[in-house]
Amino acid sequence: MSIITNVFTDRRERARAIGVWGAALGISLAIGPILGGLLTEKIGWRSIFWINVPIGVLGIVLTALFIPESRAPRARRIDPVGQVLVIAVPRHADLRDHRPPLRRAGLRIARSRFSSQPLRAWLP
Repeated sequence: MSIITNVFTDRRERARAIGVWGAALGISLAIGPILGGLLTEKIGWRSIFWINVPIGVLGIVLTALFIPESRAPRARRIDPVGQVLVIAVPRHADLRDHRPPLRRAGLRIARSRFSSQPLRAWLP
């Protein structure tokens, strides 16, 4: 999103770029599981990892060709408090829940997938 903001300065162009970005995200979310299932069924489970190699190379090449270099006018300082919070808070956000972290995450995912209110499962 920050790349879109830097590259597209005109409001109309930026709106169109965000629309294309959203459409690509939606299409990839729809096609990904189908393609993954086909690859797993026809080639094998390892193919779902190997398919990412050409996609990653294509992304790197397209980025190098079309995304201009952008830097802040002045260098920013390191934010040690922010770094500690990014690491510590997600791991210990729900101190009342004494289940192991993987089980806690699995239960939240299950609740969000099978609930009529998916976001509610992620809220404390």
